[in-house]
Amino acid sequence: MGNALYSLGRYADALEAYEQALEAGVKYPHLYYDYGRALFALKRHQESLLAYKKAINLRYDQVRYHLGAGEAQLCLKSYGESLISFDCAIQLEPASAQAYLGRGRALYHLQRSQEALDAYEQALICDEHLLAAQQGRGDVFYQLERYAEALLAYEEALKLDSCCAEAYIGQGHSLFQLKRYTEVLTAYEQALHLGKEGVSVYNGMGMCFIN
Repeated sequence: MGNALYSLGRYADALEAYEQALEAGVKYPHLYYDYGRALFALKRHQESLLAYKKAINLRYDQVRYHLGAGEAQLCLKSYGESLISFDCAIQLEPASAQAYLGRGRALYHLQRSQEALDAYEQALICDEHLLAAQQGRGDVFYQLERYAEALLAYEEALKLDSCCAEAYIGQGHSLFQLKRYTEVLTAYEQALHLGKEGVSVYNGMGMCFIN
């Protein structure tokens, strides 16, 4: 029942169903994993991580358990620990695009930019249509102040999904650094059209008018 409720987006109800199963003495690793997913969906990341760790302790060889732990650790800003979780997933499944994606995100936050870039590119080797990896490449290039390459990465992301507001924002930021102010406004306006508002967008638009 819990999985059916989860698939319907009824995360609180799914969580209750998983809790009832645990209280009844069911201790299967996949139940702890499902319990962790429901907690994660409800943004209860610390509890989610504990559930994923219980699943891992019962069944270490499941890639998705390590991926779940890594995602929870990212949300908790435990970037070093998340890197370890994603590396465990890669050891178990060397062709896991999601594991390399998570590794890239952890490394990006640790400001290990070149390693992050390598991880994102490996993710794209595993899955050339992985939008988040292209977006991640753009973010790393921007972090490295390689704005022309960042722009190209965001454009590749938009080829995969023309409605990716985050890619338009990254495109706008990169164009601003390249002093292509007219194009900056177009990129930011696309992000706003897609419902992505934020201080950085409005500040960027304002700076264009100043320049």
